[in-house]
Amino acid sequence: MDLSINRVATQVVATATKKPGTGSDNATPATGSTDDAGIESGVSLKVNDLKAAVNDAPVVDQEKVRRIAAAIQNGQYVINPENIAKRLLAAELQ
Repeated sequence: MDLSINRVATQVVATATKKPGTGSDNATPATGSTDDAGIESGVSLKVNDLKAAVNDAPVVDQEKVRRIAAAIQNGQYVINPENIAKRLLAAELQ
C-alpha cells in the first residue's frame, strides 16, 4: 500500500509543479525559480499530510464486511442487544 501512496504522491507533485505549456503529462517537477521552490515545498507538505492521513486510516476487512452484508441481506444476521449495550457502556467509560 505504501508504494502506491508514494507513486500517487509523486504524480501529484509532478502535476502540481509542472509549468504551463511544458507538454507531457509524465513530466518531472519543474524547478529553477524561487517561486517553483515555494510551490514544491507547499505541495510536498500537503502530500506528506495526505500520506499521514492515509497511513492513519483504519484498515477495513473487506471480506468481513462482505460476509456481514450477505448475512443481513439473507436475514441471518443476529443482533445481540446485550452485547451492544455492554460495548457502548465500555466505550463511554474509557
